[in-house]
Amino acid sequence: LVPIRYGNPHRDRLWQFCRPRWQKFFPEWEIVEGVHDEQEGPFNRSLAVNRAAEAAGDWDVALIIDNDVITDPRATQSAVDVASQTGRMVVAHDQRVMLTEFGTKQVLRGETGSWHQRNFVERVWTDSVSCAVAVRRDLWDTVDGFDPLFVGWGREDSAFHMACEA
Repeated sequence: LVPIRYGNPHRDRLWQFCRPRWQKFFPEWEIVEGVHDEQEGPFNRSLAVNRAAEAAGDWDVALIIDNDVITDPRATQSAVDVASQTGRMVVAHDQRVMLTEFGTKQVLRGETGSWHQRNFVERVWTDSVSCAVAVRRDLWDTVDGFDPLFVGWGREDSAFHMACEA
């Protein structure tokens, strides 16, 4: 499930880079986009995720990813497996590495070396509950998806995590 808003050339290019990678590593997984259009006001990631979940139809486990996210395929598969087995929300990473503009440009150019080089990394989060999250359908239904009252960027992922934990 991918929350998305088209029309930003930079973010559109990131998705053009990331989507084929997701398809390469997980060819059997359907990628479903939930679009939140610009004329609807500030980006509502929650509403976009919920739209993707609805468009996906009858699913058992979903992986919610942002359109600029790259994860380790083994960790991602493990997160989906654990979510399926336990019914818990599972984050597919233990570090969220936010790249600098320079680092992003290098990756888009094909850089395959360490992305942890000092000039590539803007920030590293070790407590992220976003970007690549697996959830089983029964838990999704119990918490009623993401809270669409979160308009703009921020904290919708934390609220979803808290709802799943509760």
